[in-house]
Amino acid sequence: MLLLDSLVTLNLARLNLNQQGMMLLGTWAFFNIIVGFWKAHKSEGTSRYFWQMNAYWNVVNIALAAGGYWNAIQTGVSLMSLQQSIAAQYSIEKIYLFNAALDVAYIIGGFYLIERARRNERNSLRWKGFGKAIILQGAWLMIFDWVMWWLQTDVTKQILSKIAT
Repeated sequence: MLLLDSLVTLNLARLNLNQQGMMLLGTWAFFNIIVGFWKAHKSEGTSRYFWQMNAYWNVVNIALAAGGYWNAIQTGVSLMSLQQSIAAQYSIEKIYLFNAALDVAYIIGGFYLIERARRNERNSLRWKGFGKAIILQGAWLMIFDWVMWWLQTDVTKQILSKIAT
C-alpha cells in the first residue's frame, strides 16, 4: 500500500507541476495578447509588426496552455500502476524536450526573417518585426520548456527511487 500511496502522490506532483506550468504559460500569453494588440495599435513600422506577432503567437500559446491545463485536471491518477506512472512521466518529459528543440527552430526562424528583411525592401519592416518577436517568444518558450523538463525529471527520480526501495 505504501508504493500505491507514493505513486498517487508522485503522479499528483507531476500533474500539479503541469497545471502550474500551464497557468504560467497562459498568464504569459494573456498579457502578451493584451499588450501586443494595444502596442501594435499605437506603434508604427517594425515595432508595430513586433507587437502584432507577439499577440498572434500568444493566441496559440493560450490555446495550448488551456488544453494542457484541462488535460492535467482531467487525468485520474489513483488507479495508475507503476508502469503507467513511469510511462506517463517519461511521456511528459519527452514532450518538454521536443518542445525545447522546436523552440530552437523558432529562434532560428526568427533570425531567418530578420535576414530576409535585409534582402526584401518591400516587406522588410514586417519581416524584421516578426523575426524579433519570434526570437523573443522562442527564447521564452525554450527557457520555460527546459525548466519544466528539469522539474519533471525530479519527479521521475522520485518515482524511480520508489522502485529501488
